[in-house]
Amino acid sequence: LVRTACARYPEAVACEMQTGGAWSTLTYAQLLERVERRAGYWQALGLAPTERVVLAGDSGSDWVINYLSVSFLGGVVVPVDPLTAPDEVARIADFVQATALIATVDLLDSVQALDEWSGHAIDWHSGEPQASDRQGPAPDSPAPVCFVEPELDAWMEASIIFTSGTRVDPRGVVLSHANLIADLLGL
Repeated sequence: LVRTACARYPEAVACEMQTGGAWSTLTYAQLLERVERRAGYWQALGLAPTERVVLAGDSGSDWVINYLSVSFLGGVVVPVDPLTAPDEVARIADFVQATALIATVDLLDSVQALDEWSGHAIDWHSGEPQASDRQGPAPDSPAPVCFVEPELDAWMEASIIFTSGTRVDPRGVVLSHANLIADLLGL
């Protein structure tokens, strides 16, 4: 669906965000270019289809780019509220066997300090892994990064959405690509 929208409306606004009183926009063409660049970079890093990736960051264009980049890779997106405590983020990442955590530098540092989860720690804004994982050009640099689109099955896991209650541990609901498409087509 994203590629179809990008082909039909390349110059239309895909994302618009107000930060500090100023508006910034991304067209569908710009969005697709950034998503493919970031997905290609993470693919070169070793992220692969079916791997679970925890996302914990503020709403905005970075959220859209990170979510779609993981989806383009065929990864399973596990979105977590950015205000979730670091020990809870680590617990969820460990529980779903996440191979990567994409979050703000502060949250990445806090989770890694707990030493309860290990995997790729990737900066929310730049898309770059922390120093120990860095290789090749940065995901947002003008240097070319080749993204090889993986073959995906409609029934592969696409996302795990966690809910939380006041009396029980958080519970995850698994959605397939087919579930997400059916939900979008119903809008």
